[in-house]
Formats: sequence, structure tokens, C-alpha cells
Amino acid sequence: MLILISFLSIFTVYTTGFLIGPILEEMSSELDQSISNLSQLAAITFLGWGIGGPIAGIMTDRLGGKRVLLFGLIGVVVSNFFILLTNNYTILLLLRFATGLFCGSVPATCISTLGELFSGKKRIIGMGLATAGIAIGMFIGLPSVAYITSFFGWRGGFVALGILSAFVVLFVILLFPNLRGKKNYTISKQFSWIKNSKAWHIIGGNICERFITAVFLTYISLLLIEKFKLQIQDISVLLPYILLGATPGALFAGPFGSLKNCFQYISFMALIQGFLMIFVFTVETTFIMTAICGFCLMFLSQTSRPMVMNFLTNVAPEAKGSIIGFYSTSNQLGHMLGASIMGLGYAIGGIKTAGPICIFVSIIACFLYLRIHLSEKSIEDHT
Repeated sequence: MLILISFLSIFTVYTTGFLIGPILEEMSSELDQSISNLSQLAAITFLGWGIGGPIAGIMTDRLGGKRVLLFGLIGVVVSNFFILLTNNYTILLLLRFATGLFCGSVPATCISTLGELFSGKKRIIGMGLATAGIAIGMFIGLPSVAYITSFFGWRGGFVALGILSAFVVLFVILLFPNLRGKKNYTISKQFSWIKNSKAWHIIGGNICERFITAVFLTYISLLLIEKFKLQIQDISVLLPYILLGATPGALFAGPFGSLKNCFQYISFMALIQGFLMIFVFTVETTFIMTAICGFCLMFLSQTSRPMVMNFLTNVAPEAKGSIIGFYSTSNQLGHMLGASIMGLGYAIGGIKTAGPICIFVSIIACFLYLRIHLSEKSIEDHT
């Protein structure tokens, strides 16, 4: 039941976080704002998320997960409904920042709670199943938002997610375990992992991977409109098949995380993601080829998550909430940088700039993950 509630909570907040992508065109027409300006709504959401994540992780270690999770989910409900009341761009920015703060408390709390209650391979598989909520959000959540938008306008998506968040709040109240916070917990214990260079290599590589994911999810709907002249109704039908790759990627991640020398393969997969972005956004290809590349990109983008989280909880066994909170920040920092830098790239060179930007970022990710692999291999050779 814990895994199911974690799955639903993560599904809800990630769909809320990436909500802006499918409704960019609709918002631009109604609010008379440029696509470049509105893409900053996604960037500021991820900024708030990045701030909220580590705070929630620390509070989870101190207070237990249930109260922190409820605080975050109730905040998502309120912010989703409040955003219906305004057309002002500045207020929209503030509300999306608040949304990010609340969303950030959810994944960090769920994952650190799983880390406390499970160990070994069960922990990796549990994290894989819970974070499949991200993949299902891409597969079902975002296309559903596009479908709702085609009938009810861009506000319809916020209403739907506000209602869904309210139901998840009810499930958490009734079914989520009420773990107590740790006693005699000091600041030095919470942040002892900061001195471990491997943790920073992982966080850096993760920032790069989430950068690529944010560019893809924020601009794929716009690409299909500009390049293939599709309507929003068509996208709501076709987008699930492109994003479907995230689902097997998340489910495959659990067993994959128990393999030896995983980072060797993850570094290679990070590099492939950059090349796939070239084929999706920059090279002139058919719709079928674009869809296949998008599917593969989504598959690869989800595979590293559970293994990375399990590695981090092993690095900080007494401060799981703290380190997962900062991992959550790295997710949102990558998302924020991807959305904002690509917004600038779109303004300068159009949507084709996504490919070159992301191939550069993927090379950095490959380098950082490869360093972890070489470090692990060196330890094995000396034992």
C-alpha cells in the first residue's frame, strides 16, 4: 500500500509540474504572451521544487513523512485552484513558484520513507515502482491534460489536477504509515554525506539528465504543432505513444539497479539521450522516426532513477531524507535549467536549437557517471 500511495503522489505532482508543456500554445493565445515568456512558468515551478525538496527531506527526517507529505499535497490542491483566478503573468509566476515548493515535498518524502522501510533489492524495486508514477504521468497525465485543454481551455488541466490531488490527500490520511522522526538528530549527521564526492558526481549527472527531460517534455507538443502541423486534439491522442517509453524504462530500472557496474551502462545511456534529441528536434525526419526517438528517449531517461536513489540512501543511511531532498533539488535544477535555457534558445534560433544544447549536456552527464564507474572499479581491483 505504501508503494501504491507513493506512486499516486508522485504521479500527481509530476503531472502538475510538467503541466505547462501541453498548454503552452493555448495559454499563449489567450494571455497574449510569447511562448518564450510562458516557458518560464515551467522554469520557476522547478525552482520552487528545488527549494522545497531539501527542506522537505530534512523535515521528514525530523518529523516523519506523513505530516510533510500532507502539507505538500494540500498545498498542490490550493495552488492549482488559485491559479484559475488570474490572467496576470506576474501572479501566475508566483503561483507556479508556490506550486513547485509544495510539489517538491512529495517525492523526497515518499522515497525517504521507502528507504526507511525497505532494504536491498526490495528497496530498489520499490523505488522503481513508486517512481513509475513519473513515467505514467508522462504517458497518461500529460496527454490527458492536452485532451482536457482541447475542450475546456488551459484552466481545465489545473481543475482536473486539483481534484486528483484532493483524492490523494484522502488516501494519505487514511493509509500512509505514520513514522516517527529520528531522535537526537544533529545537523552534522544530516549533512555528513556532503563530503562524499560520489554523491556530487551522481547529483551532477542527474541534473544533466533532467535538463534533457525538461526540454523534451516542455517542447515536444510545440514541435508537433510547428513541424507536423498537428492540432492539440491530435497531440492528445498521439503523445501517449511517444511518452509510453517512460513506463517500461521505470519498471526495468528496478532489476537493472541490482546489476554489477551499472554506472558504466548509465553513462552510455546518458550520452545516447543527447543524440536522440538531435533526431527529435534538429534533424529533418518523418513523424514515425520522431515518435520512435521520443519513445527511446523516455525509456532511457527513467532507467537510472531508482539505482541512483538507492546508491544515495546507501551513502547516507542516517540521513535518507536529507540526501533524497537534495537529489530532488537536482531534478528540479535540471528541469529549471532545461526550461529556461531552451526558452532562450527558442527565442534565438527556434526549436531546432534543442538538439545541440542537449548533446552538450549529455556529454557532461556521461563524463560524471563514468567517473563513478571508474571509482567503483578501482575499489574492486584493490579488494
